[in-house]
Amino acid sequence: MATDIKQAQEQVGSTFHLFQQYLDEKLGAVRTEVEALKSNHTLTGEDKTLLERLQADMNAQAADLKRLQVAANAPGGFGISPEMEEKRLQVERKNAFNKVLRNGVGSLSQEERKHIKLDVEAGVNTEYKAMYSNDATTGGFLTTPEYVNQLIEFIVLVSPMPGLVDMRYTVKPWVMTPRVTQVPSAVRVAEQATRTETQNPRFGLVQNFPYESYAFTLVSRTDLDDAELDLGEYLMRSFSTQFAKLQGFEYLLGRGSNSGESLGLLNDPVINNGGNGSVTTAATGALDYPALVKLKQSLKPNYWPSSTWIFTNETLGAIQMLTDSQNRPLWVPFGGTLPETLFGRPYVIMPDMPQMAANGGSAGALAIAVGSFKDAYQGVVRKQVSMQTLYERYADQNAVGFFAYFRFGGTVKLQEAVKTLRVKP
Repeated sequence: MATDIKQAQEQVGSTFHLFQQYLDEKLGAVRTEVEALKSNHTLTGEDKTLLERLQADMNAQAADLKRLQVAANAPGGFGISPEMEEKRLQVERKNAFNKVLRNGVGSLSQEERKHIKLDVEAGVNTEYKAMYSNDATTGGFLTTPEYVNQLIEFIVLVSPMPGLVDMRYTVKPWVMTPRVTQVPSAVRVAEQATRTETQNPRFGLVQNFPYESYAFTLVSRTDLDDAELDLGEYLMRSFSTQFAKLQGFEYLLGRGSNSGESLGLLNDPVINNGGNGSVTTAATGALDYPALVKLKQSLKPNYWPSSTWIFTNETLGAIQMLTDSQNRPLWVPFGGTLPETLFGRPYVIMPDMPQMAANGGSAGALAIAVGSFKDAYQGVVRKQVSMQTLYERYADQNAVGFFAYFRFGGTVKLQEAVKTLRVKP
């Protein structure tokens, strides 16, 4: 705007200058003739009066023209007063200052840069001072805090079950996996004896439905505009964490298809009722070493090389506190640190595993599980976490909706591949 006004001022000034030259040329001859007529002694008094009036009018017009030219060349131009020009400059300075705060000095145009001076350019020695923020009379309310662009967040405990089980990704509405429900048998027979039918194999299907889960929140446009943090990125990251937490929980404790959830490993009827050969501790409400050994031995040897132990951090502490009759720990540190395996197989902390009653859980909890979870459980994902940003739907609330959804499911496919330990109630 300032550039356009300056160009217009220059054009108007040039026009006035040419116009003044033209008038000087034309009026110069008229003035000469008027002076000659005034010196003519043959003119009457009335004629001389008319000539003097004409000369006065020409001088007045020349003065008016001069004032117009001065006004056109003055700051603001076109008759704009100095007060109006100062207001215009104040607006431009404010806009330039706000632009610097948002995007830095490098974002300014050449015209805007004239309104901003850095400390070095202004010859100012930089000095930072703090004022007492509770005393308004000393300017304390003008103190601005230092903003740290880092968000303090809670730690979300997530069970990493999807990393242990057999995960399948599909574009279909659901997954059907055939399974053997009965194996054939073989028997001895005499050479001339009649052969009768032995046990036939039987088959079934494991159905796995990826049910939908979602997360939804509204954020005001004001917060989105003013927040120093990228709220959209934070919400996407938080939604993904919560979906992972939900998935890990359901793969252990999901209630099944009747509830629109995955069927959790520990809620499978066969496993939960001990039908797959689960072990119960001898002591009430506490772990014992023989029960751990029995649990390990109850798993078929072919599953042991790929097996993993899972339990909570509190249950891990209970295992580490097991002692012999001399009160010596059974889990002895090696090289100054505790081993990361139990009976030679790794263990993984699962926050969603049931707690023993001593740790705030329930009596008779399935506190420990061990097995080949890739053989025992199948997870399915229909679509990865997706987010929609709803700009128009909540415009009347001055808000933007962030909607995320995730389709996943899971079910037990082979109960014998995992064993559980129940703490005696």
